[in-house]
Amino acid sequence: MTASTGNSSAKAARSDKRRPAHICLAYQAGVTSRLELLDAQRTVYAARQTMLSVRHAELTSATALYRARGCPVMKRHETKMARPLVMLLPAEPADFPAFKRDLQAAFAVAVVEEMGELPDGPIPSDADLDRAMAAPNAVVLHILHDDRRVGGAVVTINGDTHANSLDLLFIAVGNHGQGLGKAAWSAIEAMFPDTHTWETVTPYFEKRNIHFYVNVCGFHIVEYYHERNPDPHVPSPTGLPDNSGMFRFVKEMRRRLDQGDAI
Repeated sequence: MTASTGNSSAKAARSDKRRPAHICLAYQAGVTSRLELLDAQRTVYAARQTMLSVRHAELTSATALYRARGCPVMKRHETKMARPLVMLLPAEPADFPAFKRDLQAAFAVAVVEEMGELPDGPIPSDADLDRAMAAPNAVVLHILHDDRRVGGAVVTINGDTHANSLDLLFIAVGNHGQGLGKAAWSAIEAMFPDTHTWETVTPYFEKRNIHFYVNVCGFHIVEYYHERNPDPHVPSPTGLPDNSGMFRFVKEMRRRLDQGDAI
């Protein structure tokens, strides 16, 4: 594969990334069909496959060159290529009860580790989840891997400011340790490429989440919410340990001046 072929394939893939975000919002507003949404998802999936194929060809050529020169071959890139591919699919209202149960089961793991047992009622509560999923501009997404649901996310998309928020993200119990969380976040970023900033929060005791957002996804901790400095926009989730604090994270999306793509 020549450099010009690789560049043209990558450019085509980048241009295809923008379509699903608009189709997704149109679907949420009821102005486009589920068939059009699925077609857009297939398009972006094929585009990502093209980009991976281009990258694989580049790495294969580089490996062959290193070997020809007698240099040791590093396996770091081979590990990166093993990242699982996931797809994002907007959830239907009929899916919400199962979506909430799976999310609550995933969140319960960390709560039990911190508190020793679950308090009365699930965490987050049904009321907290209903409020997040019904909020203006909220998009509820299934995370699919090998055509099965392995998690979900709720994001809020501001089409005017492009300051978007990740309200909820979970990988279902039994699917951890496979790189699905990182792959899901990459897919969310690709689905909304016009984003300027992403914001999210997580409880102070969620060490895995803090590691994930900071060390894996590239967020920065910018604020600590607690009883003397409460979140001015969203009430604290109910049912958490007494005096639970929440870290606020922000990720600034660097943008290429020539393409305007998030990297």
